[in-house]
Amino acid sequence: RRLPWQPIVTRPDCSNGGNRSSSSSNTSKSSVTITAMFTAFVIAEGLTILLGTVLGLVQGCFGGFAKLAPCGMMSVKMSKGFNQVYGPFLGFPGTCLRLVIGLGEASAGIFIMFGVWGDALDVFDDELRNLVRALCIVAGSALMVVGFVAGMMHYYVDAKLCSPPAVLGCIALIFTLTRIFAVEPRSVNAQWLATWLTSLVMVMAIVAMIVNHFFGQHESLVREANAELNAL
Repeated sequence: RRLPWQPIVTRPDCSNGGNRSSSSSNTSKSSVTITAMFTAFVIAEGLTILLGTVLGLVQGCFGGFAKLAPCGMMSVKMSKGFNQVYGPFLGFPGTCLRLVIGLGEASAGIFIMFGVWGDALDVFDDELRNLVRALCIVAGSALMVVGFVAGMMHYYVDAKLCSPPAVLGCIALIFTLTRIFAVEPRSVNAQWLATWLTSLVMVMAIVAMIVNHFFGQHESLVREANAELNAL
């Protein structure tokens, strides 16, 4: 309480300076957050470009066309392997299975390779970019399923826990998850397209497992043909 003879002391108003300081701090935090998000996006996109190129070259150009091409030592080995080992073990006709998987690997792998590079180089417009990103997720999921199913088959037939198809399946898994959570399509329609088509791929994988359960041969029945195949 101020007495009558005491002077009036005026305190300086610091509220404006405090607001400025708070605003500057918020702006600085926002800038750091945006920079961190952009850096994470660049790293994720660079990783998917690397993995997508590996999938495109190995599974698309090499593995896919080796199953489709009618000539060459690798194609002869593929043809014999699918007709005498892989097809009977999985419960599918060998030639049909080889052509379907070869066409799928070639188209998915090459599409991923061109898609990730085109996206990174800003070749597409916004609508096409969202479509390409969605289809890259679907193609990565398909290659992942093919790799893991082939890895499972080699585990039973060749007793190999870590086979080249299993490694490619892991690469496709990392690629797909990175594209889903870091380099995803921006439009809702493209996200739903990726979701439904990926779900269809998983349904086809479940159908393949059911066919293998009811029509596939035991690994002991294809062991001799597999030994001849490995001797080539």
